[in-house]
Amino acid sequence: MLNLPEQQFYLQQLIPAVTWSRDTTIIWQSAWLSIALIPIAMVWVAAIRFARWMVTLMALPKALGLVQVAITNIATFTVLDPLVTSSALLSLFAVATLFTPASHRWFRDKGGDDPAVFE
Repeated sequence: MLNLPEQQFYLQQLIPAVTWSRDTTIIWQSAWLSIALIPIAMVWVAAIRFARWMVTLMALPKALGLVQVAITNIATFTVLDPLVTSSALLSLFAVATLFTPASHRWFRDKGGDDPAVFE
C-alpha cells in the first residue's frame, strides 16, 4: 500500500467490473492481508502442519515474482528496489524457517512446552 494510486490502477485492470475508489482499494488490501494472516496464525497459535504448507504455497508467487523482476532488471541493467527485494527475501527466509529441525519438533509437539525444561 505504498503506492495507492498504482494499486488502484492495477486492480482496475484486473477486475474492471468494480469501480475502484481509494476506499475500496484500501478495503481490498486489508481483506487480502487478513486472508494471508489466517494460515500464519494457524501455524503460530495451533502448530497446524497443513498451514505450514499453505504459507509455503502462498510464498511461491512472491519467489517467482522476485526471480522474474531480477531477470528483467538484469536484462535492462536497472537496480532492484531495495524495499521490495528485502521484503521478498525476508518472507522467503521466514518460510524456510518453517522447515528447520527445530520447527519439526515444534510442530510435532503442537507448539507445547517440553515438561523436561521445567524440571
